[in-house]
Amino acid sequence: MQGDFGVESVAVDTVMALVPPGSRLSISVQVTPVDADSKVQTVKLQGLPAGGQISDGSGNTGGGNVEISQWNMDSIQAKLPANQKTNLAISVVATVAGPDGDTASASAAKSLNLSP
Repeated sequence: MQGDFGVESVAVDTVMALVPPGSRLSISVQVTPVDADSKVQTVKLQGLPAGGQISDGSGNTGGGNVEISQWNMDSIQAKLPANQKTNLAISVVATVAGPDGDTASASAAKSLNLSP
């Protein structure tokens, strides 16, 4: 397998408006291998704090670092703990496998500012 896969994101400026503790976040994850013959093996959401909850609205739930490969990635919601007052970096780590069995991983992270 050659190369890796692309990551698209939209920046949200949380410097101008801080995320309040206890907020519910909508998270959209899309993983598309660059090589059409490659298959997505795993997709993990990392960085949610202890006490945080994540759900896809289809019965899948979890907290902390969660494997979301089989989840409905268009409707993921995360609920931050009410006592969360420090900034967070939430990341998505995806691993793909090529037709030859070689694997490649890539990650993308977003910062959430909860304190100035």
